[in-house]
Amino acid sequence: MATMNRRDPQPTLRRAWLVRSLALGAVMALGLSSTSCLALAAGVHDTEIDFLVASSPNNRFFGWTEITIDGNANEANSATIQAVTLDVLSPAGTGDLSFLQSLEGKLVLDETKTIAVTGNKFPVGEQAVALRVIFTDDIRPFFKNGSTLRVEWTGTMNPKFTKWPAEGFSVRGRIKIDIE
Repeated sequence: MATMNRRDPQPTLRRAWLVRSLALGAVMALGLSSTSCLALAAGVHDTEIDFLVASSPNNRFFGWTEITIDGNANEANSATIQAVTLDVLSPAGTGDLSFLQSLEGKLVLDETKTIAVTGNKFPVGEQAVALRVIFTDDIRPFFKNGSTLRVEWTGTMNPKFTKWPAEGFSVRGRIKIDIE
């Protein structure tokens, strides 16, 4: 079962509570946490996450997710991130992700941090945005004790964006993971 924390370890860096649930628990989340289980099975798996992005005085956010899988990641031959896309779930009628300026997701094991995905283009009018997958190698070595994966997220919000809803934006992430 994935164990995640809703407390913000650096409250001065963000007000964004992010991530509600992971279907497979494979990799991505911004900020908040959820619980999920992943049974290792070969094939390409599509995973969805939901997370909240709320306005912050310093336009920055930090978050992390720890995902614990059933079994040992080393029982698979490999696990790689194929794609990550984002779109807005609510408020209804939100047409794009222009409230974001940048996003970086790092795989973390002990003191080692490796950038996995980035995003820095969130154009007005574009409903879905693909993040750039930076780390295309096997992610299994990042599972602590073979079962827990930590992802740390940092980013900035567009300082020119002024139409923040009181409840923030609910964003959906779609992740494609190839397990062999």
